[in-house]
Amino acid sequence: MVPASPSWLSNFGLRKGMKDFGSYQLLNRPISDGQAEYWDYDVKMVRRLEVCVERREENYLTMMIEELPRPDDSSGLMIGRCIHLDTRDPAFTPLGEVKMQHLDLAINVYEDEDRKKRFDGSLQNGRVHDATFRTHLLRIEGIPFSSLFLFSAMFLESKVLIGEWVNDLVRPEPSTDGKKE
Repeated sequence: MVPASPSWLSNFGLRKGMKDFGSYQLLNRPISDGQAEYWDYDVKMVRRLEVCVERREENYLTMMIEELPRPDDSSGLMIGRCIHLDTRDPAFTPLGEVKMQHLDLAINVYEDEDRKKRFDGSLQNGRVHDATFRTHLLRIEGIPFSSLFLFSAMFLESKVLIGEWVNDLVRPEPSTDGKKE
């Protein structure tokens, strides 16, 4: 697990050339350790959530979120759920004023060897192995950045992994002045 950093979201302060990455993984635990995690892992077959955000230009930020299921399904397929968005709002735009240029919801299908290559890769390193097939389900333009979290909750399968990611984004930063929060 690589937790996302809360440092950029509160003030939309990711500057040109900066990236943030988060990776969250479900473990095969007994139901007694938590019904929600058991349900996501054993019933929905979700394994991992990866989130990568990057400010490529002063006025261009892009974000990719992909939820990956188990890579060894007997069908030979691994069907991931992907959210991509971008915005032209510069760093330090008040979060309530940030508008996405677009938000896409897509299904990424990885077949045979492609599924292993994708599952073994990570958005943290930039590009990952391309999907064998990709279907864009929805594209929405000009919506508030804050709606990302609603679309994530509606589209992605694992409520446990979404919760961990969002909790990391809103957790208080550790104090650097020696005082307790």
